Amino acid sequence: MKKMIMGFIVLVSLVLAGCTLGSSIEQQLADAMTAMNSAEKNYREAQSELTDLENLEQQLFNETMKLTQQQQEELTTKVAELEALLDKRLGKLEQEEVSMVKAKAFARDLDAIIEKAEEPVKAGVEGLKNKVNERYVQHAEFITAYKKLAALQKELYEMLRVEKIQLVELKDQVNDVNAQNEIVQSAVTSFNELTEEVNVQKDDVFAKFQKEK
Repeated sequence: MKKMIMGFIVLVSLVLAGCTLGSSIEQQLADAMTAMNSAEKNYREAQSELTDLENLEQQLFNETMKLTQQQQEELTTKVAELEALLDKRLGKLEQEEVSMVKAKAFARDLDAIIEKAEEPVKAGVEGLKNKVNERYVQHAEFITAYKKLAALQKELYEMLRVEKIQLVELKDQVNDVNAQNEIVQSAVTSFNELTEEVNVQKDDVFAKFQKEK
């Protein structure tokens, strides 16, 4: 039977480069970006632990699929372990989600900076704010897609418990899991690209500050 492919969820983090601060507006922007970065600490920790759990779960799943219905007792034990790992993953996902929602709130601090700033810094900060918000929206889409993936995986694990389950049913469910995993991976790719764009935009804004000195 085709094996479930969970894939590695690698989410790129916001990077804060050092800069020489001058104006109060520049300091406010640096403070806002630092606050967002600090608020994402739990997200960074959660994604690392989430990847470790995924690896363990994938290994256990592969071992489980080698068992036959005649090994029902061992099969039941391993399925229970799979479900426990899945629940832990969802716990880490919730930690990650809470962290990112908290970080997103600091994006509102950019509004006050935009009101005070003059061109070309003003346009730069506006672009940065839009890109930051887009990044958080994309992360929310990743969370939604990942939860759907976990739900499909849970259904698959429950099916493994059923004696005399039809192979075609398991294959169909595995196909659904793999299809949803592709959606998750696409969401991760988009998020990582947006993170890189935020970092580029941030550096560009601080470069504008330096030119005005």
